[in-house]
Amino acid sequence: MNRRKIDYDTAWSNQFWFSNEEDALSYCKTMQQVGYFKDYDMVAANIIAEDVTDWFNELTIDRGTADGLYDGCVVITSKGLVGIVYNAGLASSKVRCIVDEQNIIMARVFRNNALVRVRGMSNENYEHLLELDRITDQTTLYVGDEIISAESGGVYPKGLLIGTVVQINEDAQTKKRTAYIEPAVDFMAISHVYVLMPSETNQTGG
Repeated sequence: MNRRKIDYDTAWSNQFWFSNEEDALSYCKTMQQVGYFKDYDMVAANIIAEDVTDWFNELTIDRGTADGLYDGCVVITSKGLVGIVYNAGLASSKVRCIVDEQNIIMARVFRNNALVRVRGMSNENYEHLLELDRITDQTTLYVGDEIISAESGGVYPKGLLIGTVVQINEDAQTKKRTAYIEPAVDFMAISHVYVLMPSETNQTGG
């Protein structure tokens, strides 16, 4: 099983997974900032097929059950949250991206920890945005706010960067607010990802 434990000290030496040193350094900083990743194993994977359009928002990666993957594994890059494995095969797996309409993620506003909901949405002209709703009257929200994952339902680790608020709308009658988020990950440009899985030690309580 080609399963690699996250190692903060040697992450820089594994920069062959990155297209440049800047991305490798970004990855190291990310891993240092999110210490809860110590409870996860990680498998690096390359994208071998993609269909990120108005109708299909999925990727195929070159890792599968032989590498320890299973349906429900979370997929990230050094930039932020990509999506979740939904069809793990022996040697490859399909990943549903967070921009897909089927995805609903409980999230928080990083600045004030307010709980919100993020939904994938079908977009025209390959403008892959996310919709932010369930914004309470008490929640302050501004363009430029960063949105991170909330630990909810045991699906996503908390604190993964989802994206940045780029637009906020308010219904004139109901005063209900809806916002739109630009994902932290450029889904038209990624070539490699990381798959997170609860570590075997953590699962066995060792």
